[in-house]
Amino acid sequence: MKQSNLFIPTLKDSSTEGAEYIQLLLKGGYIRQVGSHDFAYLPLANRIIQKLELLLRAELRALDANELRFSVTNQLAQQESVLTDNQLQLVTDLALTDFSVIQLLSREIQSYRQLPLTFYQVQTIAVDEVKRMHSLLKETHELFVDGFFLHPTKEGREAIYQQLLKAISQFLSKCEIDFAMLTGDGIHALQSKVFTGDTENGYETVLKASLGSYAALQTLAISQGSNKVSAKNYLPLEHLQTIEKDAPRLQIQLFKQAEKMIAVFMRQADELSIVKLHKVLATEEIVDFEGEKVFASLDDLLTECEIYADENVLTQANYLLADCVFLAENYQNVNLANFEQVQFVDLRLVHSGETAIESQGILEASSAVRIARVENMRAIDSSVFHVTNDENERVQIELGHFAMNLSEIFALIVDQKRVGQKMSWPRAIAPFDVHLIAVEIQDYYQKQLMQFVEEKLIQANYEVLVDDREERIGVKFAEADLIGCPIRIVVGKKAADQVVELEIMSSQSKVEVRLDDLLGTLEILLAQNAE
Repeated sequence: MKQSNLFIPTLKDSSTEGAEYIQLLLKGGYIRQVGSHDFAYLPLANRIIQKLELLLRAELRALDANELRFSVTNQLAQQESVLTDNQLQLVTDLALTDFSVIQLLSREIQSYRQLPLTFYQVQTIAVDEVKRMHSLLKETHELFVDGFFLHPTKEGREAIYQQLLKAISQFLSKCEIDFAMLTGDGIHALQSKVFTGDTENGYETVLKASLGSYAALQTLAISQGSNKVSAKNYLPLEHLQTIEKDAPRLQIQLFKQAEKMIAVFMRQADELSIVKLHKVLATEEIVDFEGEKVFASLDDLLTECEIYADENVLTQANYLLADCVFLAENYQNVNLANFEQVQFVDLRLVHSGETAIESQGILEASSAVRIARVENMRAIDSSVFHVTNDENERVQIELGHFAMNLSEIFALIVDQKRVGQKMSWPRAIAPFDVHLIAVEIQDYYQKQLMQFVEEKLIQANYEVLVDDREERIGVKFAEADLIGCPIRIVVGKKAADQVVELEIMSSQSKVEVRLDDLLGTLEILLAQNAE
């Protein structure tokens, strides 16, 4: 394609505030701001988004997935929803971006013989303010992939779940993204994996072992624990008379779930992971208790509340429980293992610098963003999908869900692959494979050789951007750095000898090569760069 015919409104400087990767996208003519929190994706960016979609579709087609497209937006579908209460609960549990799929599937899938099926759709959706602020581009609308897989058996659903994990991993690898696949925090999922991409601009903290493969969301991470104390060390519970300075302390946090009160015991120095508590309770519908409730005794608290304690409480004995706003009395020698009401679970928020499990060094923190997830859900009963067997009896079906944020992936690739204000796109998704530049476009030999090179490349199935403009070479190179094609070919002073300069941008491998040897040399350099 001729660069003179391509709309690339580059800028010398961007007046818009934002992170460096946003500045690069603005200066490179990829995006322009429309409204306070949205962007127009211009031709370069649109080509990249289209290639992302093509790559993903190829992976999903290999799994026999069916793509759907709806003419209504997710907001309209919500307004016109005729879902049952159980179907609406499923939409809430899955945190779906669109009601339309559930409406369609619940109506059209009637027999277990129609299964297994995998569906997905690609749609621009509105995101809430929390998700917007956590995203890299901070847009109110983002391009999402939503998908479902249905199977009559648990074993079949598990097989599709594993296939999707592999397919998404392969897709992200082809995009050359530095990513991790971690245990997800979906509270309604039987199994859940979340894919994150490393970026210093990310909102999510990931902890990784310095000497091993362990990695986890900080909110779900575990570390090497201490041994539990022996029961013989427990002293009798007493009302507190004098405070022993070296005695360990307990803290209590009180929550409310509907009409139920939940008390959580932690060591004084530890921090609660609210995400772990959500998973234990299988709900996010809990709030901090804001009343003025004061229990007359520890026994009253243990009787009136549902009690959880972090398992690390068991690493010490004979705690002090003093100055608690929820208790009228203070205690010493508190040993929760002596109370059958207490459920010990992992609730502690792990921090960077702690010892990793299985002798994998220490845990190191990095920032990341979430880009995809896959979930194995619970069995769906006949109140959601009216599926019958051969005897016309309603049966359960096994359901899974997957989602991906293509807008976030686009921005993440820019952030990971840029070098300052220079871009180097992975070849699989680059707007063009080759940027062909003439030092002096009016020179007869350069113009002729440029045409020969373009023809050879196109015949070899390379996508070529030809800079045919009458611009200074410094301007051409500066804009080529912003456009970021993975291969650059410069036709210059040696054009009369049919010699060009060939450069692989990611490795900065640069050679002079004759026209007849161009394709062979290019193939060798690309192979070396892939190793």
